[in-house]
Amino acid sequence: MATLECNNIPTHSLPHLPCMQHVLDQLGRLNISDDGLMRRELMVLDTCLAEGIPVAGYVGGGYDADLNVLADRHICLHRAATQMWSDYELGLPRDP
Repeated sequence: MATLECNNIPTHSLPHLPCMQHVLDQLGRLNISDDGLMRRELMVLDTCLAEGIPVAGYVGGGYDADLNVLADRHICLHRAATQMWSDYELGLPRDP
């Protein structure tokens, strides 16, 4: 299995901490921007879908006093999944 990396940290090593990687997260401090979070989600989903690997996603981790800011970080997963759903034409009828 290929190891995906984000800022030289293998993504499989942080499966339960998706938002703690954010630059403003007071606990994780892994220095990844909002754009970086979105790119990471897209990269992971795209790689798994291209290889036919089932994906289950959840939000977790991340700390910010402003819950709207934190919610915006968590929603990256849902936005990326929506984009991949469209890009891979998932949910459309397939020819037999």
